Amino acid sequence: MAQIMYPITLIKNLEDIEICGMRLGNLEHPGFKFWWEIIVWLRDSITQILKLKTQNYNSNLKAYESPKDVYVGNNIVISQYVVFDPSGGQIVIDDEVKIGPFSYIEGPCYIGENCQIMPHSQIRKNTSIGHHCKIGGEVSGSIFQPYTNKAHYGFIGDSYIGSWVNLGAGTSCSNLKNTYGNVKCQMSNVKSDRIDTGQQFLGSVIGDYAKAAINTSIYTGKIIGVYAQLFGVIDENVGSFVMKMPDDSQKEFELDAAIRCQKRMFERRGVAQTEDDVKMLERAFEETRGERN
Repeated sequence: MAQIMYPITLIKNLEDIEICGMRLGNLEHPGFKFWWEIIVWLRDSITQILKLKTQNYNSNLKAYESPKDVYVGNNIVISQYVVFDPSGGQIVIDDEVKIGPFSYIEGPCYIGENCQIMPHSQIRKNTSIGHHCKIGGEVSGSIFQPYTNKAHYGFIGDSYIGSWVNLGAGTSCSNLKNTYGNVKCQMSNVKSDRIDTGQQFLGSVIGDYAKAAINTSIYTGKIIGVYAQLFGVIDENVGSFVMKMPDDSQKEFELDAAIRCQKRMFERRGVAQTEDDVKMLERAFEETRGERN
């Protein structure tokens, strides 16, 4: 049977993944065989990564007036009634970030350049948010790649979220089983082919360009492919360029529609769609045909 592909490597090379505003290739890491290992690695390493960031990588970062261990870049906007809690580790907020009122930011965590943190947000520990993201609701222990939107209420925990993803209002990802046992991940199209991740807290990996409709609920340990379209309850893996409908039926999300949607998304962020961007989608579409069989 065709393997469910590793979504985060289809659009970008593993070494190009952004962690705390730096390329993964510039950081010491053990290499990753399974997708959840990068989440566990960040959980164990973010304190050292943030120290490296504040000391070596960005001279613009400076200590915030209060409390201690909060570092900020240039031209940031922090609204009234924002609470910083660096008791567990440093909080690093890069240039041009806007944080809405009544938000709670817990360290260790990183918020990238030109991000917007919506009012009443909860950014919990061990979280890395890439540049140009809009984040609302509650996130914890997760990696967000650049240009991704989770602008509304809902919970994302212990997950990897790719670039140009949009999570509709109320979208939530479970990171803990009702039995409190280890999360198991299905690694092929054979439902019995599951691997014990060894993790009690683990959400999902969501590939680049994926979209979730309002009130989408994603079970623990699920693999969501590139440009997957999610509706309703997601209790199994969803392949790349697959529309998972509320009645549990599936159909292919056509390549032409994906290219048109990419252009619209880029225009909203002032980014020009290039021929290379289109070719990248075409390659991903061809490489993931087996996921749609």
